[in-house]
Amino acid sequence: MTTLRFTLALCTALIAHNALPSSAHAFTAIAVGDMAKCEQSFWQKISLSARSLWDANAIPNALSQYPTAQVADLVATIDHDLFLLLGDLAYDHGTKSDFKSCFDPIWGGLMTKAAAVPGNHEYYTNEAAPFYAYTKNKGIRTSDTGYYSFDQDEWHIVALNTNLSGEAMAKQTKWLHDDLAANDKVCTLTFGHHPRRSSFGHGDNEAIAPLFHEMASAGVELYLVGHDHGFEVFPSLGADGQPNTSGVKQFTIGTGGYPDLKGHAQRGQTTNELILEQHGVLKLSLDEGAYRWAFINVDGNELTTGTAPCS
Repeated sequence: MTTLRFTLALCTALIAHNALPSSAHAFTAIAVGDMAKCEQSFWQKISLSARSLWDANAIPNALSQYPTAQVADLVATIDHDLFLLLGDLAYDHGTKSDFKSCFDPIWGGLMTKAAAVPGNHEYYTNEAAPFYAYTKNKGIRTSDTGYYSFDQDEWHIVALNTNLSGEAMAKQTKWLHDDLAANDKVCTLTFGHHPRRSSFGHGDNEAIAPLFHEMASAGVELYLVGHDHGFEVFPSLGADGQPNTSGVKQFTIGTGGYPDLKGHAQRGQTTNELILEQHGVLKLSLDEGAYRWAFINVDGNELTTGTAPCS
């Protein structure tokens, strides 16, 4: 009877704290997008560059004021095995200078476990050439096309380039179909930049409908994106992007440091979480057959959490 009471108490505690019994195959992933924006005038840059000649801390101290630095500090405190970068890493145009002067000084030391996809702001410059050059130079996982896949423990991870169109998008969609058909993992996570559904100003994205159709048809569990500057969860979307009890859970985490967080989004009928004006990251505990998620703000608080089994 004592053993039974202990077992019941443990189960109750796990449910109460949205926890999952951890297996040997569990690992932790962090995800965030819409990250480094360091607004400086031409003369501010000149002045800062001059001060750095005699003050080694001039540039780090100046950059530390930006919200993206606070998010980077948060990531540095979280023990993780995988860091998913959801696009729009370096504002405003993903130039070589944007990466060198803003993104790299703040985020460069956190890239050893990173996998990245480009955002639309990267594509503002030469078809995202500086993004591909930077990620290659830093050893960040990506590919020449911006889409690729890999396995980590008991999960299949798929990166998607949602900036493509026309023949390039059709080629990616065919690749995704074949990749998911060959997948032998129970749990699958996909990530890209643009959401399929959104309560923010950008609205829903029909351009990625073919990709989402493949994801939902193959029973993908998770789709992680940025683009919108806030946090939102659509609990279960079917192949047509509409609510479905056995669909894909979509997380929007465009909270990586872009200063202007959206405060005007309105909760849609299919949204079960919407957090505005909070910078932070999504933390995922990806286990064998299940996962736990938490949105953590820059103060280290879990603002919302949940658990779910894989389909």
